[in-house]
This record gives sequence, C-alpha cells and structure tokens, in this order.
Amino acid sequence: LKINIKQPIKKGWIKIEAPGYFPIEFKEQRIPMSSFPSDTIYLHGFKTGELTKLEQVYFRAGLPEIMEESYEQLNRLRDLLLLNPNIKIEIHGHVNLDENSAKKAQKLSKQRAIMVKNYLVSNGVAPNRLYPIGFGSSKPVYAKPKDESEKEANRRVEILIKENYQEILATRVAWRPPSKAVFKKVSTICLASSTEINRAGSEMIFALLC
Repeated sequence: LKINIKQPIKKGWIKIEAPGYFPIEFKEQRIPMSSFPSDTIYLHGFKTGELTKLEQVYFRAGLPEIMEESYEQLNRLRDLLLLNPNIKIEIHGHVNLDENSAKKAQKLSKQRAIMVKNYLVSNGVAPNRLYPIGFGSSKPVYAKPKDESEKEANRRVEILIKENYQEILATRVAWRPPSKAVFKKVSTICLASSTEINRAGSEMIFALLC
C-alpha cells in the first residue's frame, strides 16, 4: 500500500479490492504523514467450497423481511460479485427454532435466503449465479443456546463459493502477466489496486491513494 498525501487525514476510508479476493476496508482510519508512506496488505483469496458468514444481516423477528441496516453488508456482497463475474455462490439461511418447529424453521430459512438473492438480483447480479438454500435449525452454532447471544449466532446467513471459474483457469497456467489496474473513487480519494503475480504463483496486492 503506497500513500501520497499532502497533509495528515484524521478519519479516512480505504477500501482495497481485487478480482479473486475478499475486499478489506479501513473505516475512520487515521493516515499520518510519513517519510516511508507504504505498507503491505494481504488479501484472502476465494476457494471453491469456502464457507463465509455474512455479518450484520438482520431480518424481522419470525419473518423473511430484510432490515434496512443489512443493506450496507449486502451491498458489499453485491460489489464482490460484480467484481468477480466468474464465481457462483450458495446462500445458506439458518434460524434458531426448537426441534418441534423443524418444518417451519426450514421454510423460514429458505425464504430468508431467497430474499437475499432477490436483493442481489435487483442490484445487478445475474440470478443464475445465486443458489438459495434453507437449513432451518439443523446446523446450529450452539446446539443448546444458553442466552440471546448464542441464539443470535444461530440466526445467520452464510455464503458458500459454489463455483470459481477463475480458480479453474489458474490451475491451467503456472504464470500470467499482471492484471490491469482497477480504479475506484471514494469521495475525494482515489484507490488503484493491481495484482502482481510471480512465477511461484503467489500474489501481492498494491493500492495507491492519491
């Protein structure tokens, strides 16, 4: 990460993203002046079969209705999918209901997963890339939740990388040239990220703040 600024920034927002990787955000980040304005940022790459919890996605109690405070996180997922058109995902819905309501739990979890899909489709993601699945309460984080926080952990949406065409291509080549820079404007801050790939196949992500 190379930074070129004329004065310190008290609260800046930096988002680093690149095809094939989960993005990283730094919110309200203090950016000081420095004689050596650079750092190394490592991004976590996708892998087929990888399961990730979608944080801060909330629904109305007992309903499939998405709450407004979830939109920011869903928009991040939308951006990731639009930046990576070669991946397909499963959307896993989970709820926290007792064993006597297994049928109701499965139905509600599937409805919630479908609502997440509908939100993404309405924001530009192709529907054939999204596979909603409801697991009901069959895969709890806590089998016997003791308090509300454990129940809340059971109520969740997870994303599974179902297919990653870019990963398939990568297995066919040992080396490829650097990709073109990806530019994203954040208010008055410009971010440019590019990928440099060496012959060993490892990747380093660089971002320029100007």
